[in-house]
Amino acid sequence: MGLFTNLLNPKAAVLYLSLLPQFADPATGPVLPQLLVLGLTQMAVSITINGAIILSAARIAAFLLHRPGWQRAQRWLTGSVLGLLAMRMAVGATTLRHRLASGVGRVLTRRFPRAGRDRRVKTHPT
Repeated sequence: MGLFTNLLNPKAAVLYLSLLPQFADPATGPVLPQLLVLGLTQMAVSITINGAIILSAARIAAFLLHRPGWQRAQRWLTGSVLGLLAMRMAVGATTLRHRLASGVGRVLTRRFPRAGRDRRVKTHPT
C-alpha cells in the first residue's frame, strides 16, 4: 500500500519536474533522455537504500523478538531520548519566550510603537 501511495504522490512528480531540469544540459544532447537517466538513477538509489533499511529493520525486529532484555533496553533508551528532546524543546521555548519578552519585545516596541497594543475595530454610527 505504501508503494502505491508513493507512486501516486503528486509531490514526487513536482519534485522531479522542479529539481531535475537544472541538471540537464541542452548543449550535450536531447534533454528528455538526460532527465530519464537522472530520474532512474535517483529511483535506483532510493530503492537500494529503502531495501537496506527494510532488511535491517526485519533483522533487528527478529533479534529483539527473542530477547526481552534488549527489548526493554531499546524501549528505555528510546523513551529517554524522546523525553530529553521534549525537555529540551520546553526549555528552548521558555528561553525563547523570555528573550522575546525581555530584549526583542522592547526593541520592537521602540521601533513600532503601535505593535502589541490592543487593536479594536472602532465602529462609527452611520
